Amino acid sequence: MKKRGKRRKRKRKKKKKSDVGVVDRISALPDEILHNIFSFIDMTTIVTTSILSKRWRHLWTSTPYLSFNSRQLYFQSKNADGYDYMRFKQFVDNVFLRRENSSIIYKFEVYLVGPLFSSCFLNTWLVKSLESHVQIFDLEVHQYDHDEAARLELPDCLFTSEVKTLTLDGLFVIPNTMGSAANITSLHLLAVILPDGNRNGELILSLPVLDNLKMHWCRYNHLNCLTIKCSLLKRFEMISASSEPFGSGILKIHCPNLTWINLTLCLGFIFKVCCLENLSALSNAHIAVSKEDEIHAQHLMEIIKGISNVNALTLSPPLVKCSYHSTEEVQHWEEDEFKICRLKTVEIQNFCGIEEEFKVVELILKTAICLKEVMIVTKEFTEEQLPEIEQKLSALPHASSSVSIRTLRNLHL
Repeated sequence: MKKRGKRRKRKRKKKKKSDVGVVDRISALPDEILHNIFSFIDMTTIVTTSILSKRWRHLWTSTPYLSFNSRQLYFQSKNADGYDYMRFKQFVDNVFLRRENSSIIYKFEVYLVGPLFSSCFLNTWLVKSLESHVQIFDLEVHQYDHDEAARLELPDCLFTSEVKTLTLDGLFVIPNTMGSAANITSLHLLAVILPDGNRNGELILSLPVLDNLKMHWCRYNHLNCLTIKCSLLKRFEMISASSEPFGSGILKIHCPNLTWINLTLCLGFIFKVCCLENLSALSNAHIAVSKEDEIHAQHLMEIIKGISNVNALTLSPPLVKCSYHSTEEVQHWEEDEFKICRLKTVEIQNFCGIEEEFKVVELILKTAICLKEVMIVTKEFTEEQLPEIEQKLSALPHASSSVSIRTLRNLHL
């Protein structure tokens, strides 16, 4: 019996020794690394880590990454959609209340979907994050009601703060201070209402350190002129749809350091005219521009002149579906001495083989003196028909003696 007792004691000691050998490697990591892991997790999950151990109890209160998603807080409520928005508000308020006062916020992100609500509590969170020197600010709000009552006004302090990367997605009313925000390097605006601009209805965006600008489906129809004049801007993307309210304004882009541009516009709906000026550094362009009824040759010529420094050009429909109302327009193209000096590759997507498209290709071939390759992407023709299209395009007059014309069938366009 005594021997059995001794054996049991030995086994217990071995178990204790093995337990001692188990190391919690994650908890042993420095706060900075754990906070970096937190940056990929929603705040509701981060808070629950406080129950793991004493090491984790207060770790979440100093994380510089705050991400709130209303869909993560799905509670049964009296609301028809099942979301308890007051509880979501209380959760965010409590996080701010229990945070360490001295800790900074590097990234603040809110995704909120629901019925009409006041912008007061949003602005309260905004101000608190700005007081903690937030660098990346991402606010996405979608309300069920899309009329005037759904507009949310943002304060001036957002654009005079230390924020460097700003993303706004929703029916936000933007103040005029956005036009000269001193610290923003990356700006993404989606479905927002742009500022009114000056007395003449002109909005000038002249952000001094802006490097990257995206504007998707924003409201411009109240402006007479939108001028983008950012000296350090390198990448610019603007997408607008014909379903937006009608406008008769002018779009001016004057960015000497711009290297990449993507324009998807509907002239006549949002902007009457598009002027591209001083784009001397531009090397890559993707253009898809249509007009309210059709594009006249002169409009297309002005767009291509504005991007004459590009090395690579992609044209998407309906840009290439132009309309020629007189032989004078065609002569204007042919007699103009304008040349595209640096263009080397051109891709025309969704080529249908209509006469107007061939004339656009002819214009490019005649003016691009350094052109190396023209890629025609289509889904309208069979593999057997592609050589015939290539032969017809190759027969067009061209300024470059080394140009190669290729066709590609792509059913996923």
